[in-house]
Amino acid sequence: MEKDTKVNKNVRYYAIFAVHSIFIGMWLTSPFWLPWPLLIMLSLLLYFQSRFLGYCVATRWQFGSKDVSFWVYYLGQLGLAVTKDKITRYTRMFLFFSPIIGFVWQTWVR
Repeated sequence: MEKDTKVNKNVRYYAIFAVHSIFIGMWLTSPFWLPWPLLIMLSLLLYFQSRFLGYCVATRWQFGSKDVSFWVYYLGQLGLAVTKDKITRYTRMFLFFSPIIGFVWQTWVR
């Protein structure tokens, strides 16, 4: 019975990891496919989540803690030393610039 519980936890962890990774991939590529007005709304939603909650809901779902960061954890696994503060700063910077990138891409480049 104990083995089943461990297997279920691993399946749950990797399923959440896959969903979380897909969300991140979609977010990083969103300026190129998501209409820029929706991109503004998504960026504001994610910014307010970060600003007022202080953590990512998907990260808390995956790790069970708001003190862990997806990027810090996995970059740390690769041997790269990054802090949650730096990741938060870069995330908020991308949230600011992604609608601008999306607008430029969708109106002038494409």
